[in-house]
Amino acid sequence: QARFRRRVRQAGLRTTDHFVGIALTGLWTEAAAEEMLRRVRPGLTEWMVHPGDCDEELRGQPTRLKRHREQERDLLLSRRIRDRIEAEGIVLSHYQEEL
Repeated sequence: QARFRRRVRQAGLRTTDHFVGIALTGLWTEAAAEEMLRRVRPGLTEWMVHPGDCDEELRGQPTRLKRHREQERDLLLSRRIRDRIEAEGIVLSHYQEEL
């Protein structure tokens, strides 16, 4: 990981400090998300989720993440999760922001 980060910096690229979500892809629950949010370390963390609508186009795609997209969308819109983000003092951002 240190080698990767060094190469990224040498290339002039930016990356997050932490990355979470791979292990729970398609398995997220509010409880799991709350626990992850409690454990977020200082720095910039990317949370990998696949929110969306399971429409006809998506149903035709070769991916196992179909109905999970709606579950993850609902999770991100959950009042419980928003409250946890606020309680932990987490600031949400996106890739276009300069932090």
